[in-house]
Amino acid sequence: MPLLSHALRGEAVSTAVDLFAGPGGWDLACERLGIGSLGIEFDAAACETRRAYGLPTIEGDVRDFGPSIFPDAEGLIASPPCQTFSMAGNGAGRKALDKVLLGIEQVAAGGVAPAFDDERTGLVLEPLRWALQGNYKWLAFEQVPTVLPVWEAMAAVLRERGYSVATGVLNAEQYGVPQTRKRAILVAHRDRAVSLPIPTHSRYYSRTPEKLDTGVSKWVSMAEALDWGMTHRPPMTVTGGGSATGGAEPFGNGARKSMLRELEAGRWVYRASKQANASQRSPEQPAPTLAFGHAYNSAGWMGSPSGMTGPVHRPVIDPAATVTGAGNYYIYPSTIPSNFRAITQSEAAVLQTFPANYPWQGTKGKQFQQIGNAIPPLLAEAVLGAVLNPAVQDTLV
Repeated sequence: MPLLSHALRGEAVSTAVDLFAGPGGWDLACERLGIGSLGIEFDAAACETRRAYGLPTIEGDVRDFGPSIFPDAEGLIASPPCQTFSMAGNGAGRKALDKVLLGIEQVAAGGVAPAFDDERTGLVLEPLRWALQGNYKWLAFEQVPTVLPVWEAMAAVLRERGYSVATGVLNAEQYGVPQTRKRAILVAHRDRAVSLPIPTHSRYYSRTPEKLDTGVSKWVSMAEALDWGMTHRPPMTVTGGGSATGGAEPFGNGARKSMLRELEAGRWVYRASKQANASQRSPEQPAPTLAFGHAYNSAGWMGSPSGMTGPVHRPVIDPAATVTGAGNYYIYPSTIPSNFRAITQSEAAVLQTFPANYPWQGTKGKQFQQIGNAIPPLLAEAVLGAVLNPAVQDTLV
């Protein structure tokens, strides 16, 4: 295993193992918080993206590895594949929920997990296998909301092993992510009590959009994040594309229809251009900004992760950089059936709170797949801050 030996020979000593690491959503949060991380990822394009940024990576199947290979890791992070559990998928995981829960009992008893018709469903049991075979101080798992019963069943097992555990569904917009994304979260710690992160922003209430939670910041709109688009709400969930291999459409049909309604209602900002009918931002509308820029400065991205020796040479990543991408930035109702142009890869990444010029690799479809399947770094930072140090939450805005 040349990649494994290269990663562990002292050049990068990890303090956390990131299973199903994807393009690096958890890892960017780890870097922000000074945590060294080593990601295991099966998808070749996602691995290339990670390497392009400079994240320690093992390309392989998490089932081929185990905690004993990473003796120095104090934490375990996992975002197993969501396709079979997602409401947008074929529902194989949801239909097999009883079998998954039985698998938890078998893994907890030291047995082998059952086989599934779609092997991706069984991957949700891997985080528990790693947790029980390892000696981790802390754990952080993430998946789509339909996996919450799985996390709750795992929580019962982990509590019997001495962990304090908290589970629940988080709304990404409540942590500064410009997106109404929901995720089921499990956090655990062996040495102290844990809880889910405290929201820093208001929830978006679709039926009463004027309603705002008190004592926190307002949610971040699409126009604030991208300098164009919806002004009166955060964007909908960015998905992994329109096919099993990753399509080039990051929003589902329902989301696109909702965006069209916002456009037709005038709750929309066009990019300034030479286009004669381009709308301009009114004085009442907020000035555009990448809402997460205050938390992710270029110095933070360029710093050496905790535990790594020697300089880390990475491309300069400026989260406040101008969003660029193929195609024009304007809306032509007469030529585009949906009344608005397709979003670019870099813009979809911004809505996930990745830096605007993050070095995505692979085909256009594979890039959208990576973006949509990743945990937003800003949400990941809030989760890790809560499990590692509650005081960190006070510094997240």
